[in-house]
Amino acid sequence: MDRGLAAFEYDKSKDGNAEYYDTTNSQIDACLNSTDYQRVIALYSEMSWNKGNLSPEELNARTLDCLKQHDLADASMTAKQFNEIMMGASDEAQQLGKQHFDKYMNRANPQYNDSDAKAFAQCEAGPAAQ
Repeated sequence: MDRGLAAFEYDKSKDGNAEYYDTTNSQIDACLNSTDYQRVIALYSEMSWNKGNLSPEELNARTLDCLKQHDLADASMTAKQFNEIMMGASDEAQQLGKQHFDKYMNRANPQYNDSDAKAFAQCEAGPAAQ
């Protein structure tokens, strides 16, 4: 869990001292912009999450395998198709992603159910830690 400055900002509505909070937030922004803090945090997060240093393609292949094991992805979906969906490089890929996976991510979708959504999220989160 990142407890760094990137997610930190004083809430000036708490005691009404707007000048203090504006100055403090400006100082935080100046620090973040004058250092490589945000790059280091991004790298740290990626290294912590992707312990095996897997390529995006390998992560996607493992995610797809998991989704198929839980009957959350069509058995005929190829790794290439899934990579295209995950990269969202084209309108067609985005439409395919919505067609196949919106029901696991969008509570407004009539096909949504909590159990499948949880399994879907676990498949997406799991491959990097394996």
